[in-house]
Amino acid sequence: MLKVADAKALRRFKTHWQDALGCVLTSDHMLGERLHRLEGCSAAGSIQRLAKRLRALEETKDRQVANFTRMD
Repeated sequence: MLKVADAKALRRFKTHWQDALGCVLTSDHMLGERLHRLEGCSAAGSIQRLAKRLRALEETKDRQVANFTRMD
């Protein structure tokens, strides 16, 4: 059976984990919005190509994170 101190520590951990996860998801969402704007703007071709490469990198990262979390 969990001691009161252990239960409190577990709640704190869950809260910090949820805060960290929220921060990551928010920053990913903001990055996605910025990449979308760059991909659709009338900037130089090199900027658009860079945005596409960054998008591909983000998609690769998302797949790797998904694979890692499935393994846990």
